[in-house]
Amino acid sequence: MEPKFLEDEEWCDFALKSWEYVGSPTNLHPNLAFANPYLYDQYVNRWLEVKYHNIFQELFEEMAPQSKFIQSQPSYFVDTWEKHFDHVTVWKQLITFFVFAKAMGEIRELHLSLAKAYIVGQAIPSMVVDSFIDINNSNRISPSAAGTPLLFSLTAYNLGLKMLHSVNVNQDLNLVFLDYTREMYNLMWNEKNTRFQLPKEVNRYLLEDYVKGKSRLLSSIFYAVNIQWVFTISNLEIPNYFNNAILAIRKVRQLNDEIADLDEDIHEGLITLPYLHSLNNKTISSQMKQNITGTWNAIQKQESTLELDLQRREMLQKAGSCNYASIHSWNLLNIFKKAIVEYFRPEDAFDIVNLIGRRTNHLIRMSKNKWSDNKKQVYEPYSGVDFDLIKIS
Repeated sequence: MEPKFLEDEEWCDFALKSWEYVGSPTNLHPNLAFANPYLYDQYVNRWLEVKYHNIFQELFEEMAPQSKFIQSQPSYFVDTWEKHFDHVTVWKQLITFFVFAKAMGEIRELHLSLAKAYIVGQAIPSMVVDSFIDINNSNRISPSAAGTPLLFSLTAYNLGLKMLHSVNVNQDLNLVFLDYTREMYNLMWNEKNTRFQLPKEVNRYLLEDYVKGKSRLLSSIFYAVNIQWVFTISNLEIPNYFNNAILAIRKVRQLNDEIADLDEDIHEGLITLPYLHSLNNKTISSQMKQNITGTWNAIQKQESTLELDLQRREMLQKAGSCNYASIHSWNLLNIFKKAIVEYFRPEDAFDIVNLIGRRTNHLIRMSKNKWSDNKKQVYEPYSGVDFDLIKIS
């Protein structure tokens, strides 16, 4: 049974006013996220892609593997950058930055400089480290081959800091970057050391702590860096309720991915919230443990896991574990919505409404598709799709 995602009346009124202010584009009505989530996803991503196209085009040209800036770096740096640089990932991580910058004033050269520093010091090296950890945990990398990704990441981190210092602005910008990057790498390291291990004990307290953030739910930092940077540039102090909202949207992003990546996470040795919930279910916990360890053994032997994957999904469905995770995600998303309503005027916030709509429709479309996502129907900005294929009316 699908969970009931009920919209707050105050948020509905705010989103509708914001939509009307930009001329009521039919295909971007906020309710479309519920009525046709895949179609809404295409239109909202297309809207944001077109509106901020010139900004990202400049970023991509200057940060491309063939650019003068990247080519001036050491050969190991260039090779690693070329392997991991991804337009879609960069867009997804930085669109929030420019949307909030626009909502709170205007996008200036300073925003572009910070975005470039973020790409160099955070976006790409975090992908490299994450990939290295995945490969290393699967025993597919030799000790001698480990040096390049680590050297790249240290060099990129140092280069990103230099780029921040060269901007010569408020030191709080540097502190935001340093603090959250340290937090992210600590969480990634802790996660590395607990992969392919079942928890010794699962109870409701463990589940509660997981949702509170004593877990990998805070491993994604781009929302925090992006939004706090915008406030700092604008010389504005972030209200406490908005800090809580930033914490909430970070968890939403990670929780949605945990629901979408059920098979991938287990294959990489990760026990996420849906699995913790099922392991706390006395009816299926023993079967789930056997399935997970069986899956890991099959992966180690390079055998097929297809049958085990199907059985595991059936157990998750029976326990209502994805419903459980999705309701937590929805409640956290509502915390973020309330902060937006309290801080912004509707006429300034349509693109923020769209960002929230992307998270909303992600949950909706998974719930309608037995907690999986048909990625072939999801429109990825800068993924090579012709701009004229999707039109906004």
